[in-house]
This record gives sequence, C-alpha cells and structure tokens, in this order.
Amino acid sequence: MARDGREKVTIRQVAEQAGVSVATVSRVLNRKPGVDPTRRAKVLAVMKRLDYRPSASARELSFGRPTRIGFNFGFGNPLARHYSLVRDLLYRELFARGFTIEVIETDNRGLPARLTDAMILGSVLDEDPRIPFLKERGVPFVALGPADDCFWALSDEHAGGRLAGEHLVKLGHRRMLFITGGVSRRGSAAYHLYTYASHERQRGFEEALGAAGIDLPASHV
Repeated sequence: MARDGREKVTIRQVAEQAGVSVATVSRVLNRKPGVDPTRRAKVLAVMKRLDYRPSASARELSFGRPTRIGFNFGFGNPLARHYSLVRDLLYRELFARGFTIEVIETDNRGLPARLTDAMILGSVLDEDPRIPFLKERGVPFVALGPADDCFWALSDEHAGGRLAGEHLVKLGHRRMLFITGGVSRRGSAAYHLYTYASHERQRGFEEALGAAGIDLPASHV
C-alpha cells in the first residue's frame, strides 16, 4: 500500500488501462526500442494518470545502476504550490530518464543517515548544514537556490523581472511600482532565497525601464 493509504498501482493495472501487454509497459519503462510511438505515449499517459511509480529496486535491476534520487524540502513548506510544482516536474523528468525520486523529510536532526544515491536540496539556507553532511558522505547533490562551493540551480529571476518591465512598457505605462516580497526572519531559507530572487527581479525590471528611458524612484520600491 502507498504511504498515503491508497493501494499501490501495479504494472499489470497500467497494462490493462493502456490496452497493452505487461511486456510492452516494461519496455516503455526501460526505454527499450520496438514500441510504437502512439502506444508508448498512451502508456506514459496512463502511468501519469494512475500516478504509477515502479519500485526503485526493480528499476536498478533493469538499468544495472543505482537510480534513486532523493528530494529534500529542507524547512520549506512541502504543501506550498511552488514545491508541489517542483516535485511534479522532477517526477516527470527523472522518470523519463530511468530514475525514481523519493521525498525525504527533514526534522530538527537534519537528514537521515541512510540516503538515496543522489540528492536534490530545496530551501537552501546560509551555511546550510545539509551541504557539508552530503559532502562528507560523498553523496552527489544539487541545491535549488544559491549556495557556496557546490552546484546549484535557480530560475532566471533577472530575465523574469526584465520581461515584466518590458511588458508594462509595451502597454504604455510610465509610472511604475516594484513590490518586493516581505520575509520576516533574517537568515531563514525564505529570506535567503527571496532576497536573492527579489534583488535579481528588481535588477531586471529596472534594466527594462532604463532601456525605455523610465526611472524607478526608490520611493516606488
């Protein structure tokens, strides 16, 4: 049974819903050739609809290598829409590449001793304790947010701010306001991420306005 109390979806159920054999579903899962593109698309659609997730051990046997990647929210709210979108995208992209993803919860003691083969870290803090923890254990990881001495990834906030400014300029607006996100606790993950994101968005926004000869007074931020 799945963690949320629902019955775990089986490969046989996926095959029945897609109108194909179990062998065909297996070939799609393992990215083997010889499956009609239309059937492959149908199988993938059924797997997504049923939220089918093959066991990590089965996938490791198929691929002959570790395939489990952990996603740790850190101290972010796992129910927040942002994280649900990130989680869903990770499931989709990693699954298509032969990996499974496991959400790893964090308590006050930090990450559990037993980890997956690699990790993705959300809500990165200044001097985040998870980073040295993973480095010491030789676990490969990527941080979703600015972090020192490691690989990290983040959306292009500067480009987003610039596009927003260009859009308003095209609509003919000349007097602008830039509203930043208010975060209460300095040093928190939210402060660290949103301060960086807000700064980059504002920089891109002002760049777009400057190119159009429009000034953004400090009183309008």
